[in-house]
Amino acid sequence: MLRHVLNHPRRITQGLFGAILLCIPLRWLCVDIPNERFIFFGIPLGVESFLIPALGFLAFCLIILVLSFKRGRVFCAWLCPMHWYLERVNSSRNPKVQRGRTAVLAWAGALLAIEILASFLWPLSQQMAFIRNPSTRLPALAIGGTGAGLFFLLFFHFKEHFSIRACPYGLIQGVVQGPDTEQMRFSDPENTCIHCGLCDNVCPMNLDAKNECDSLRCTGCGLCEAACNSVLGPDRGLFRMSHPKDREA
Repeated sequence: MLRHVLNHPRRITQGLFGAILLCIPLRWLCVDIPNERFIFFGIPLGVESFLIPALGFLAFCLIILVLSFKRGRVFCAWLCPMHWYLERVNSSRNPKVQRGRTAVLAWAGALLAIEILASFLWPLSQQMAFIRNPSTRLPALAIGGTGAGLFFLLFFHFKEHFSIRACPYGLIQGVVQGPDTEQMRFSDPENTCIHCGLCDNVCPMNLDAKNECDSLRCTGCGLCEAACNSVLGPDRGLFRMSHPKDREA
């Protein structure tokens, strides 16, 4: 099991980023409004110390932006929780199983997302106090239910369409991508493709992998490359990450 995880570095970064998100409901990373402080991985920081995590977040954004010039939508494939969710949903070829899995994961993700947002400002005990208090119960349940419903709609219905058409990072990538940005490429000069369709089945973005892997809609996750290698043999697959200018050579 450990060897399988280590053979897929993306799983490690996705897990780490997911662990950071879970730090919010655990109150290790949140805003403590009553005490006017910010808790940064368990370390309480006053307002005067808020600059430290703020600069850290800014540095993280700059690193992702710089990597995007080279690796394209690297955040989507390596860190984005939505992409991790899409990989889980699209891992089944059975439409009925996939739809049922989507519904379960959508509700779980919606409830977790609304809890993370709420926990960033209020601990779970205070959230429960809002629900128990007759004067705040209805507004709290209405806001929480509406938020969870919107997340469910996003996770269950829109899925990859949100990432393709509405995600801010995807829109930014269209601006920063240049001639040196790596993209997935499909090349079959010897006509060795057996048209098994596995590359299409594993694509989290539901793309026509052979024809759309070099578009901005592709996140460069490499699942099509791994699928092709599993059929044709190690390093014999027809998908490769390359620079656009290499195709013109």
